[in-house]
Amino acid sequence: MPVRSLPAARWRGASHALGLADAVALGRALGRLPGELLVVGVEGADFTPGAPMTPPVLAAVRRTAGELRERLSRGRLGAPRT
Repeated sequence: MPVRSLPAARWRGASHALGLADAVALGRALGRLPGELLVVGVEGADFTPGAPMTPPVLAAVRRTAGELRERLSRGRLGAPRT
């Protein structure tokens, strides 16, 4: 269906509101999906506006960032940890 013919209500959100599956589908449709895709996430705990990260979430972010730095330093982001 051409974009012009879609109801305006379907386009209220920005691309930042896409879920993971939608983002991957968009990348594929645009021909921009890489050959390898590593998805990394940290589950939040408190979504109250203005709330700081909880200590366990902050620890998980730091641990995940460290693991990503290790993978990047090896030159291959998706390489499994050994």
